[in-house]
Amino acid sequence: VKEPLEQYELSQLVFRGVVISPEGQQYALVQRPDGSVASVRVGDYLGLNDGRIVEITPTQINLIEIVPDSRAGFIEKPQSLVSPIS
Repeated sequence: VKEPLEQYELSQLVFRGVVISPEGQQYALVQRPDGSVASVRVGDYLGLNDGRIVEITPTQINLIEIVPDSRAGFIEKPQSLVSPIS
């Protein structure tokens, strides 16, 4: 089952910041094209290429995408969703 933010290209999503729950769990806030905001955490998926979140920092979300490769079939590709400069 795909997660809600897997229906968008990474370029359509905007990293808006980090929040920490009272239990200490770190979440990143990601804005969808319609302006609504979703919270994600390490292990969740983003984008159309099965991008799994591996790290959340104060300035970016780091993921590993699975993308087609002409020789090996598919390869893992690091990708980042970086906070816009304000």
